[in-house]
Amino acid sequence: MTESREDKIRKAILKALEGMDRDTSAEGILFAAVELLVSPRCLVSEFTAQLKHCEQHEWILGHYPPLGLIEWTLTNYGRTALAESR
Repeated sequence: MTESREDKIRKAILKALEGMDRDTSAEGILFAAVELLVSPRCLVSEFTAQLKHCEQHEWILGHYPPLGLIEWTLTNYGRTALAESR
């Protein structure tokens, strides 16, 4: 069975966060990493929709500072979801 495009983008988000050197990643950097993992490159709207999906499932956690860029962290649920998708 082939993965849907949405599944590929979600998996790329989790993989990118897992591969980051820091615990958190700015949204712009995360988007650039996902673009390298998904072919053809995903649109910002696709990325945002799947980012929200991952956050709703508590696979990732968003840190919303009063001023500045949103930073994302991979949770233990996200690590489990990634391991199950492999």
